[in-house]
Amino acid sequence: MPTGVDTADELRRTRDRLVEAQRLARLGSWEWDIPRNEVTWSDELFRIYGLVPGEVQPSYEGFLERVHPDDRESVDERNRRAFADHQPFEDIKRCTRPDGSEFLMRTKGEVITNEAGEPVRMLGVCEDVTAEKEAERALAELAAIVQSSDDAIVATTPEGVITSWNPGATSLYGYEATEAVGANMRMLVPADHVADEEETLARLMRGEIVEHYETVRRRKDGSLLDVSIGISPVRRADGSLLAISTIGRDVTERKRFEAQLTQLANNDPMTGLVNLRRFEGEIRALVSNAS
Repeated sequence: MPTGVDTADELRRTRDRLVEAQRLARLGSWEWDIPRNEVTWSDELFRIYGLVPGEVQPSYEGFLERVHPDDRESVDERNRRAFADHQPFEDIKRCTRPDGSEFLMRTKGEVITNEAGEPVRMLGVCEDVTAEKEAERALAELAAIVQSSDDAIVATTPEGVITSWNPGATSLYGYEATEAVGANMRMLVPADHVADEEETLARLMRGEIVEHYETVRRRKDGSLLDVSIGISPVRRADGSLLAISTIGRDVTERKRFEAQLTQLANNDPMTGLVNLRRFEGEIRALVSNAS
């Protein structure tokens, strides 16, 4: 008799551990006794559907009713196909909760057959993957934006090792992604700008905000170009620096145009000599310094 009590206690503890594991993993399980048409759900599966455990009597028909109308036929067809081929299956479908909200459910299941090859049980696990799929979609959209951008978008480790390189970076700097990824970002920095770049990195490491700044970069062919750089640090939960994202934009033409405007403002367009306005300004400066 004590052995029976111990066995019952152990079974109860095992069930409690399974329930807790499913709750932590947000993973629900189900089983369908096909000959008896009896369906059982785990407590977590009730919660995934927005129900209190035991609130309704699970059934295959009830399950189909909770599948989005546009997905219901394909899900039923999938189950019938599993009955026929006895192969494990996996799908993602839209489901609804009593409050009318929709969510994405991933289901993995299999069919158990008897000696005659007839389906007798179907069992599996379910999870709400709405947040996961939304995150994947957002990442895909971001990746598409990065790939189509004319700006040079580059990601590096805190040490400057390049981990991603978009087509805009190839267009701006001349290196293909296969050449750039794995190399150090310093290959783009002229020798007389290395100290400034190291100071910028040190500021990021200290947690300071680095605004957009203009600097010079060296292209693969050795030519120099003026660029506007934007930096976005990627930090871990503890605030330490995980990666650095930079966006570079060619401002060479703008700088050249600004220089031309300055030249026109201060010099005679015909002779190139200093014009009266600049001459008077320099005289005033000299007088002011002398006094």
